[in-house]
Amino acid sequence: PIFDILDVILINNTAPALAVHLVTILYYYARTGATYFFLLYVLSTQSINKNSMRRSLIIAIPVFIMILFIFTSPFTGLVYKYNPSDGANAFVAGPFRIVLFAVSIIYYVIIAQYVIKYRKTYNAALRHLLYAITAINITLSILQVFFPNLLVVSFAFSVSILLLVINIEKYTNVLDSITGLANRDYFEEICQKYFQDGKEFAIILISIPNYDKLVQ
Repeated sequence: PIFDILDVILINNTAPALAVHLVTILYYYARTGATYFFLLYVLSTQSINKNSMRRSLIIAIPVFIMILFIFTSPFTGLVYKYNPSDGANAFVAGPFRIVLFAVSIIYYVIIAQYVIKYRKTYNAALRHLLYAITAINITLSILQVFFPNLLVVSFAFSVSILLLVINIEKYTNVLDSITGLANRDYFEEICQKYFQDGKEFAIILISIPNYDKLVQ
């Protein structure tokens, strides 16, 4: 939300038009691109093949078109208009601003459908987190369309990414990258804890022949 906050400060203090245009473009670019890159992350959690890569490129078409509108908006006024001489009405949202939110909402819907379709491949914590991120951001995107002065979408997305990073880091530290099962370090940590607490526990050993060849 840095560009969001900085944009408001510059506009309220009647900053030079060039500075406002630059920060506003960066804000809309980050706002639109972030949702697409979040979608790419969700797609990357599954195996990538030619079909999924082709699908990613097709899905990217709307965001690339909107980025073109954003960067040309200082001349066309499609996403926003800024003219310091207009006083209180110096900054005005353009007719295509609502399309930015519509594109983001569509991407979140695709994310939700993808997570639901492959829900069994996610651990419960990550699955529920993705559901929550999707629901919250769709709700706030719709809300900001009707109440543009709330400025809550960027903040909510930043918090969502922070929670996602914490969740990913937590699981990558204890899970094997190939099998998704608890790794040796975590196994030793659990055993040590059981030994210290004097608890009884059992260990089942499973041997998989030619394991190295199976994971290649």
